Amino acid sequence: MPRPIPIHQEMVYYNAVWMKEVEHAMFRRLGVLANYGVWVPGWHDQNKVVLRTRVRTLLYAIYDEVNIPEEEVEQKYEEWHERYNNFKWLLSRRGVRHDENLNFVFASDASWETFVQERPAVAAYMLKGECNWHDLRPLFESLEDSPDSGVESE
Repeated sequence: MPRPIPIHQEMVYYNAVWMKEVEHAMFRRLGVLANYGVWVPGWHDQNKVVLRTRVRTLLYAIYDEVNIPEEEVEQKYEEWHERYNNFKWLLSRRGVRHDENLNFVFASDASWETFVQERPAVAAYMLKGECNWHDLRPLFESLEDSPDSGVESE
């Protein structure tokens, strides 16, 4: 069987409203909120409230021509959680090596075929790793998820 066709992340994750710059502004703001204890790392309803209020207001202030609907902000949050889980899952597979400096995931063609069959979304990582891994980890990795705990949650 031929190697699965990779997906270009830019074509899937971004559009005219959700540009990389908007996403990075949100990551920076959420990082500040986490430092103050307003954002709780992990998947929590409290974080949806933070997104609806503080982050959405901030984005509107920065990008006043872009008024992002509440539902789209929540959808982006869910997408980030899915991206975090997919990349975390991929990195946990046997035979996978992630070079953070190159942001490239190394695996055999046979392994990629298996991974994409199990989780089609990981085809987005065939050309490069998760471009926002360093931003997504602090947002979703709770103490239970940390490598030292031995517990893995999804």
